[in-house]
Amino acid sequence: MKDAAQNVAFLNQMMSCVYENLYSWQYDEKLHLSQSSCPHESILHSLFVGSGCMDYLTEYARDNTVPLLLSSPIGLIWLAAFEYKEHELKRVYLMGPAVINDSSAESIRLAQQVMSSMNFSLAAQQQLKQVIEHLPVISHVNLSQMAPMLHYCVTKRKLGISDINSQHKIPLPDQFETLPERDRYQAWRAGQILMRAVREGDMNYRQILNSVSGISTGVSLQSNENLRQVKDTAIVFSSMCAIAAIDGGLSPETAYTVGDGYIQGIENAQTFSEIVALDNTMYSDFVHRVHKAKSDSALSKQVQKCCDYIHQHLEDDLSLNTLSRQVGYSQYYLSRKFAKETGTNLTDYIRSSRIDFSKHLLIVTNDTIQQIADRLRFSSRSHFTSVFRQLTGSTPIEYRKQNQRI
Repeated sequence: MKDAAQNVAFLNQMMSCVYENLYSWQYDEKLHLSQSSCPHESILHSLFVGSGCMDYLTEYARDNTVPLLLSSPIGLIWLAAFEYKEHELKRVYLMGPAVINDSSAESIRLAQQVMSSMNFSLAAQQQLKQVIEHLPVISHVNLSQMAPMLHYCVTKRKLGISDINSQHKIPLPDQFETLPERDRYQAWRAGQILMRAVREGDMNYRQILNSVSGISTGVSLQSNENLRQVKDTAIVFSSMCAIAAIDGGLSPETAYTVGDGYIQGIENAQTFSEIVALDNTMYSDFVHRVHKAKSDSALSKQVQKCCDYIHQHLEDDLSLNTLSRQVGYSQYYLSRKFAKETGTNLTDYIRSSRIDFSKHLLIVTNDTIQQIADRLRFSSRSHFTSVFRQLTGSTPIEYRKQNQRI
């Protein structure tokens, strides 16, 4: 098995096929630069230190192991992943920097101010201008998708996009991409999927967030004030979640009180990533509240725990043996108690839950019917199709066509 450094170098080569001049960096356990693929290593490393990124990275690495979107006040952004050995930091790997908007003029101006304060010569500042002008332009969404790949190269562990952390002073882009007309349906579809998860209190919401993140870049609003634009989008999303939560059984008093609290937090936010963090927390909060409201008080704690485990592990082994170990009951007792309290047996409940989740996969992924059948542990494509038709009245192909039609 290749070591982390080789894996990161390979990932960097792959990414450079799409993003030219995207560099990799390696720091030792004391965060001293030990290796870089950047031909402008000295000037960009000095800028990394001078803009405060190194101080933030040092503080973050003390208590965190998940990857980080590390942004500087001058508008450049890096991906960071951490290699630990026996709970001790061994290396830190960076990819970047990148520019997250099409105009690098402001980044150049601020970067030159930083370099000037560090007594760099005018020649060095001019060289920096040329370096920044040739850095890759990568959207925040695409950077977020790259972060789990970098983490996997370093640790061999998988994370979702929603697990990635962002520095709390990430710069605002100078402009936001406008959704082209042909993508309006995609935005609507993403919204429908997200709101359905809230209405149903779906504890698979993290996986849903990850899969939906690539469908749409978000709501497009016309505004010259970047922070105001992001806030307005977040407020709209919060209001949608509150309404969906009410539809899911949460009381209007609770839903609107919770929503108002998050909206006030969004109004008070000063940076883009503060708003993103609030949005993620708000969405998770509403899903959990609806899930709790839907939890039948007639169900015992252990049967409810069994139901929750099933919904969170639909792609995993859900044998009676596995479930009984989770709740601490014998297989026989769990089977009888589950059927008595829910009115259905475990096999039918798991099958129905998997079909419900397959509807989501049919809409938001391009996986084949066979791939979805395998993913949800049906014995064959024909078996999956048969069960799907029995429970929904249509075949998976028919359902996908109906729900992806504009």
